[in-house]
Amino acid sequence: MRIPASRLAVPTAAAALVLLIPSIVSAQSLKPFQQAGLDACLKSAAPEAREEVEEEFRPVFAMMPNEIAVQMFVAECKSSAQDMAQELAEAAAEEARAEEEYVDSDKVQAHHMAQLAEPVRRLWASLLPFELALAERDDDMSSFTSRSWDSYAGTPAHYPVINPWYYSSEPDRVPMELEHEMFFSIPMDGAFDFDFSKVPAKIDHAPVLAKLDAMVAAYKSAWIKRNEAASALRTAKYPDERWTGMGRESKMLDKKMEEWRKTTEAEMAPLGKQIEALIEGHRRSVVAPMLQAVKSGTKVKL
Repeated sequence: MRIPASRLAVPTAAAALVLLIPSIVSAQSLKPFQQAGLDACLKSAAPEAREEVEEEFRPVFAMMPNEIAVQMFVAECKSSAQDMAQELAEAAAEEARAEEEYVDSDKVQAHHMAQLAEPVRRLWASLLPFELALAERDDDMSSFTSRSWDSYAGTPAHYPVINPWYYSSEPDRVPMELEHEMFFSIPMDGAFDFDFSKVPAKIDHAPVLAKLDAMVAAYKSAWIKRNEAASALRTAKYPDERWTGMGRESKMLDKKMEEWRKTTEAEMAPLGKQIEALIEGHRRSVVAPMLQAVKSGTKVKL
């Protein structure tokens, strides 16, 4: 940024004063104390601006009656010059910082992806057996809950989400969601190197799956009991398996079944949420070490 020479070390009051001085004064010769003051102001100005400063300040100094006025004006010149020098230094430093911090986003992205590709592939390979095991249990659970012991009851309101996380029709292919989660966890203020040495190569999923199977068995048991209760409630009113009608008894049954539905949700929801929490907690524990490595990379200059 180039600042006009006329702004260098030119006090505001002096600029206004110049406009009030007759141009004829500019031709007058200066007294020694006036010339000394002008010389002092010229020294505080940038070399390329001194000619312009002299042209503007000569008539100003010619009107000064004594050395006190000159000294005050020179002090203002020097203060103005110091302020301007500080502004220029700060602007130069800011420009230097901006140039130093500038990075080519494409180059940074390529640098990060080159580091992430293989570790993410290994992470998915370690997580895949768990996801495939979930797929099997999800098929079993879906079949189980859709096979209602009482057709009025239907599927529970809170069906536990045990379907696979990043599962797809191509299980060996790293899911885009996993790549994105890693990439967008990288700090956005530059290029980084990552240390994945603390990311486990293999994960033992057996303890979690065993616990999951026990929780699913508890869920099934509770669901069977609730359905048997609903079937008994319906059969007591309609032994011939007629469901609904327009009569008073039918409305009473509908009311009781609605109460049954609410109590069932209250009983089943905690079990379903525990299953979800177990699955999500295990997934997070598998992914956490790599996420930590990505978030705590070492900043480098490309």
